[in-house]
Amino acid sequence: MRLEDLNVHPHFRGFRHEALFPNGYGVSVIPEEDGEHYELAVLEHANGHKAHLTYNTVITQDVIRYCGVDAIDTLIDQVRALPPREVAVIGGTVTRQRQGGLPSGEKATRDV
Repeated sequence: MRLEDLNVHPHFRGFRHEALFPNGYGVSVIPEEDGEHYELAVLEHANGHKAHLTYNTVITQDVIRYCGVDAIDTLIDQVRALPPREVAVIGGTVTRQRQGGLPSGEKATRDV
């Protein structure tokens, strides 16, 4: 998938490209202030709902800044290829096994 294939939304920097993938992850891409590069953030979502930034993947522990279009296209493919997130809703709490950063078997939770 390429940057030009993503959905476009208004953003204070002009526009934001976004896509959510079936594996429970997604990407948000905004232009850098120099107008020539892009910043990519990895998103988590539950079946296309409540997408939010994640700083806990094997791809990055932060946003990735000052990327050219070719690097963004590669990163989009890497996020699409991540193993699916395990998500369960138990009593109003989303419980998930994260794919990077937490020890094997440790769960992360947040209220919804």
